[in-house]
Amino acid sequence: MDSSTPEILRLPWLKALAEAADEDEIHLVGGAVRDQLLGLPVHDLDVVVAGDGGRIAEAFAERTGARLILLGGKDFAAYRLIGDGYEIDLWDRVGMPRRDDLARRDLTVNAIALDLRPDLPEADRWVDPFGGRRDIEQKILRATTGGVFAEDPLRVLRLGRLAAKLPDFRVDPDTLDRARAAAPKLTAVARERIRDELTRLFHLPGAGRGVEVLGKTGVYPRLWLGESERPQALAAAAVRQIEALPEVADELTAQGAPGADLPAARWVPTFAPDPEEPSDTAALDAFHQAGFLTVRLRDRLRILLADDEIPAEPLALRRFVHRQGDAWPTAAARIGARAAARDEWRERVKGLLQLVAQDGDTLIDPPTLLDGIEVQELLGVSPGPAVGEAMRLIRQAQVDGEIRTAEEAKGLLRAGRSTRR
Repeated sequence: MDSSTPEILRLPWLKALAEAADEDEIHLVGGAVRDQLLGLPVHDLDVVVAGDGGRIAEAFAERTGARLILLGGKDFAAYRLIGDGYEIDLWDRVGMPRRDDLARRDLTVNAIALDLRPDLPEADRWVDPFGGRRDIEQKILRATTGGVFAEDPLRVLRLGRLAAKLPDFRVDPDTLDRARAAAPKLTAVARERIRDELTRLFHLPGAGRGVEVLGKTGVYPRLWLGESERPQALAAAAVRQIEALPEVADELTAQGAPGADLPAARWVPTFAPDPEEPSDTAALDAFHQAGFLTVRLRDRLRILLADDEIPAEPLALRRFVHRQGDAWPTAAARIGARAAARDEWRERVKGLLQLVAQDGDTLIDPPTLLDGIEVQELLGVSPGPAVGEAMRLIRQAQVDGEIRTAEEAKGLLRAGRSTRR
């Protein structure tokens, strides 16, 4: 770990913020410091001052033209500063001792402060009362204090998310025990907070590692599937599938398929971890009803859960492509990751790719061959359910490859009409 002058101090907006503080104590804290030490891209900027936060925020906004938003806060005064290419949250600890402020953070790697004031000796820039830099060097995720998970059980999910972001870090055993003890209290946390945390987790390439940690805390599979007689086996199966997804998706794209939606695909095994059991949507629906999924994501996952294999029979394959729509590469990737052996999957992928190349557009979104008025005139009916049923019949026949033209659609309806007579 490099202890020389941090590159982040060269950011012009942090320099301007230090100038606005006018020699007052001002520190960069949290994930930005951690990611700077790890050589990772820095996104979220959290800055803490020991007083005069409003004055400092206003002075910075006046000097730079940044937009200033008053956030408020239960314990601290908080301000958001938004400018060209940056967003800074400025927190005023209003006299709270600096060590106490850092002690409120969940993990030691997030409890490091970097002094932004110019002309300080490098040794005096770092505030690290809990050994966060040591834990970064040793690749350990450790709780800052014994009560951090009990104070806010959402931090159990954040532990999983940070494990996903830093998959080569191990979790300190005592920290894992404390997270496990706090996990049942997640039910008292606001649902939107849980939903947002999980959404961020499944967007990370290391999501499998995050689910593995959540399995060790007992959050998975309990939060998803309820109590289970074999939670460890289900967690291991879900992790295996999540971690297999990138390789399977790369194999598909190498053969010409569009890219899979990996964040969505990572969710699917958590609802259907056992490859020996058929997938169903009961757990998904319950998870949504509990407030942990948006309607849009639930509907997307419902489609992906509809198929556990790529059909070999041509008619079933056509219906598979239509059912999955634009999500067919994601469904194929999910199925490949679920498969115990991939040779059969690869053979079926060949047929799938051939079909999509030949008829993909018309299968995914069949063109309208007859409109409602034409159907009414042909069948001699008024607007109503009979028209909708006829339109569905035409569409299904298109998917099945039975008709392709308007005249063929008319023939289909005439034949149905004569049969009913």
